[in-house]
Amino acid sequence: MLTDRRLVAAGAAVGRAGRWLGLPGPTGSQREAAQSFASLSRSEGRHAFVHTVRSVLDLAGQRVSGTEKLYLAEGLPTLIVWGRRDAVIPVEHAHHAARLIPGAQLEVFDGAGHFPYDDQPRRFTDVLIEFLDRTSPAHLGPAEFAARVAAHAHPHDIDTSAAERTALGDADA
Repeated sequence: MLTDRRLVAAGAAVGRAGRWLGLPGPTGSQREAAQSFASLSRSEGRHAFVHTVRSVLDLAGQRVSGTEKLYLAEGLPTLIVWGRRDAVIPVEHAHHAARLIPGAQLEVFDGAGHFPYDDQPRRFTDVLIEFLDRTSPAHLGPAEFAARVAAHAHPHDIDTSAAERTALGDADA
């Protein structure tokens, strides 16, 4: 019901009327959120949204987190840009991620929401260009990446057959 085409059209009309009246327009994050919400009027958009929500949320709340994988970014140039007014993922998550990635640069945009690049495109561009200018690209090949993953794997997560262990060079296979 909330994604009924008539409701979406009415929202667009209210936006046009507000601009005509000279009212301040929505922020970039608000525009992005409205476009995302409007995409739910299409069945494929609703299906994708429901699939995503079911994969990350349950009755107790958020059930997945990427923090256990942040070790993979260690030693890599990392820029984290976050909006202080992010109503989707609180800014505390940005501070936590920055603490978990040694050397990460955190830029929090006051006044920006979930899409800081859209709320403050000039500042975002300046921050990104400055970051790219002063950092060197990382050189992490597939073997080094695999070694990082293997070093953090729990033994119960690894199910390798004797043939796989032999192929990997394990002499005890």
